[in-house]
Amino acid sequence: MKQNNNQASPAKTKHIAVYGVDSYGDENAVYGSEADQAQENKAVSSDNRISVVVDPAVKAQFIQKIRDAWALLPFLINVPPDEKAHMSVISTKRAGMDEVFITAMTQHPELVPAFVVMAEVMKDLNFRHAMEEMMQPVLELARAMDDTTAVSSHESFIAYSDTYANTKTASQRNVPGVDVILKAMAVFFKTANTSTAKPKPAAEPAP
Repeated sequence: MKQNNNQASPAKTKHIAVYGVDSYGDENAVYGSEADQAQENKAVSSDNRISVVVDPAVKAQFIQKIRDAWALLPFLINVPPDEKAHMSVISTKRAGMDEVFITAMTQHPELVPAFVVMAEVMKDLNFRHAMEEMMQPVLELARAMDDTTAVSSHESFIAYSDTYANTKTASQRNVPGVDVILKAMAVFFKTANTSTAKPKPAAEPAP
C-alpha cells in the first residue's frame, strides 16, 4: 500500500512576538499589524470576563435616577463612623428580638418605662422594616457593581503586570529609553520588606 504523500502537514501555531521574549527570525512569531490583531483577539478571549463600554447616555440616566431616589428620601442622614461604631443595633444576630419585645411591651405595659412612648417605638419599627425592604435591592445592585468593577480592575492589573514584566526584561537587555519607563512603573509594584533577619539583641545595662 502506497503512502499518501499529499497529506497536509499540521499547521504551526503562531504566537505573538512580545519584546524581550521572542526574537526576530522566529518563523512561528507574528509581528506588526498581524501581532496587533492577535493581541486584540487575545484581549477578548474567554479569559477576559469584562469587555463592556458604558454608553454615556446610560451612565447619565443611571446617575439621575440615583438622584431621584435621594430626593424621595429627604430624611436620610449620615452618622460619623466613630459614633456609628458605638451604636447598638438590631442585626440578624438578634433575629426575633422585635417580636419578643413588642409582644411583651404590648401585653404588659406596666413593664414599659414611663419615658418610653409606644407610638414612637412602633413608628421606629415600621420605618426600619420599610427601609430594609428598600435597601435590599440597592445593596444587591451595589454588590454586583462592586464585584463587576473588581473583576475589571483585576484584568487591568494583570495587563499592567505583564507589561511591567516585559519592560523589566527589555531593561535587562539594555533597550534605550526603557529604564525611565520602568522607573515610573516600578512604584506601583513595591512590596513590603519581608526580611527575616533577626533583630540585634539589646545591649545589657552597665553594672
